[in-house]
Amino acid sequence: IYSITGKFRVGGFKFLEIKGQWPPLWGTNDGTTLTYRPTDADPDPGTLSIGAEGYYKVYVNLTEASFSITPYIETGKTIFATIGVIGDATNKADLNANGTHDGWESDMDMIQSTFDNHIWHINGITLEDGGMKFRADNDWNDNWGDNGGNISVSAGTYDIWFNDLTGEYLLIPIL
Repeated sequence: IYSITGKFRVGGFKFLEIKGQWPPLWGTNDGTTLTYRPTDADPDPGTLSIGAEGYYKVYVNLTEASFSITPYIETGKTIFATIGVIGDATNKADLNANGTHDGWESDMDMIQSTFDNHIWHINGITLEDGGMKFRADNDWNDNWGDNGGNISVSAGTYDIWFNDLTGEYLLIPIL
């Protein structure tokens, strides 16, 4: 089960199973159920459609081959100047006041989408075993984690995507 809430342009889209590969992918032929295309030899399904530019919540259940696209009211939501990744899982290059490296002293700023002001990303970030959170404007007034707590991270290099409307995030391991 996957979901994304964000801004969409008018037109169609498909879901790629593997980043950067076409296929395997998911689309739709009837506008109500998902169709899977595992290889180039298989028929290419049609696209899921967006009729008007705006914010939508897209919900996908691959097991049931189902999806829904519903409008999302974004009006009045805060647009932050910065969103950063912070925590002891991040690069510990900064010394805190005690002379130790704890990773909770400064944010690693993310890049804001030029199309959707609520989507942020950072690519190729190396993390250590530990915890992290997202926070806005280098302050703790607005922060997101795992049900309020820290997000547990295993050591590795990741591309990270974050949605400040919903608190949804993806940590995509770089192999």
